[in-house]
Amino acid sequence: MSPNLGSHDKLLPAAETAGRQLVHSWIVYGPKELNHFEPESFPTGPLQGVAGGVLSAMNEGVRDFPGLVVWFADAPDGVRAELIECSQGFAPQPTDCNPAVYKLWEYNRQLTIEKLTHQLTAELARGDDSGKTVRKLAKVHAEKFQPRTPTVEPADVDYSNEPDCFEPATADLVQRDRIQDMPFRLLGMDDGVMRYMPDNGQHIVSIPPCGHSKLNLMQLAPLQAWEDVFPGKSSTDWEAAANSLIQCSQALPKFDPRAIRGRGCWIDGEDVIYHAGSKLAVNGTITPIPAYNSPTRAIYEGGLSITIDTGDASR
Repeated sequence: MSPNLGSHDKLLPAAETAGRQLVHSWIVYGPKELNHFEPESFPTGPLQGVAGGVLSAMNEGVRDFPGLVVWFADAPDGVRAELIECSQGFAPQPTDCNPAVYKLWEYNRQLTIEKLTHQLTAELARGDDSGKTVRKLAKVHAEKFQPRTPTVEPADVDYSNEPDCFEPATADLVQRDRIQDMPFRLLGMDDGVMRYMPDNGQHIVSIPPCGHSKLNLMQLAPLQAWEDVFPGKSSTDWEAAANSLIQCSQALPKFDPRAIRGRGCWIDGEDVIYHAGSKLAVNGTITPIPAYNSPTRAIYEGGLSITIDTGDASR
């Protein structure tokens, strides 16, 4: 399963636009002026063909668009159509091509992560040694964008225009998603419904405000736990318990179903996760699902167990 941190498919439109913008700038200013990007890093075959063709043509002395059209006369139809697309509608970047290069870099990085994730899934399912793939995946995930040196140094710019789907969780948020030591997490609410995740079973329990009854709350924790945290005159103060859950849920960020992660491989912050249904392999180490504090507040929902052998993955 692919990571849910912004798949390469979602990044493709921005990468295509960035690629066309970069080629347009090459046509206007020349690739050396813009510290050119490798054609193999462009996101589609026609764009790769255009990028490689423009570089080759300019190395042969072609310096204008009409000359490039002649040079591309024998190219496939899709490549020639892409050349025309690249020549239109974009403002060239004479000093700093990094915004466009960043989008290409991010697309390729995400595509590599997804390919390695599928490879790791297959290796773990077969019981093969997955250590090498885990290390590659962790290395790619940790890579940072290195801006190319522009002709004129611009001011410091953050080229990451689109944030990750999940913001890193603060220590305060992690603390507030549980009530004392009770064996369940509060996941927030949406559409007027509170969502919870009991440690026992790791399944999402949805309860509307009017549904916080004794029996429903006992889906989340055993009676003794409620008696310990919300003691009443005879047993549990269920009204106080319901009020606490509703108020705490409303104080959390809105429940996001995109954060739910089923079985398969995932990237979570700096961690490589293999969700085996009833447990996680975190960077090669077997970890109970409730024991893993997700840095992105991801929700690992329990499922049918997958037999895994981490082998040397932790080395």
